[in-house]
Amino acid sequence: KIQKNHFSAVSFKKEINEYLDKSVQTQAILGPFKFSPISDLCFSPLMSVPKEETRRRVIVDFSFPPGKSINDGIPRTTYLDFDVEFSLPSVQSMVSRLNDLGRGCLLYKRDLKAAFRQFSTDPGDYRLTGLSWNNDIFC
Repeated sequence: KIQKNHFSAVSFKKEINEYLDKSVQTQAILGPFKFSPISDLCFSPLMSVPKEETRRRVIVDFSFPPGKSINDGIPRTTYLDFDVEFSLPSVQSMVSRLNDLGRGCLLYKRDLKAAFRQFSTDPGDYRLTGLSWNNDIFC
């Protein structure tokens, strides 16, 4: 079922168009299609948030709708049939580690541009990547 895009996407059509055009040009997504190229394609809505003074970050909301989203179907404790445990560090654990290392230690932060786009989507998961915009379909 095609999901209605969030207000933050339809309110910034130019930015969404630019994002989709660039994503198609770089082959990060496929499309546009007038009809779904995959029979059981699952759709997620687009949204955007302010990034810098004049830019927008475009987001595919894989957490919508709550309880029935793509993210809801992702196992949290297994990856490639292996048991895994993953958590991001808390602010307090970071502060404690810096205190343990002492004065003069260095902290490095890196924000990778479109980091998630640096990994290819498994072809078996293409059916989970449907987007709809201006009566076109992308995946």
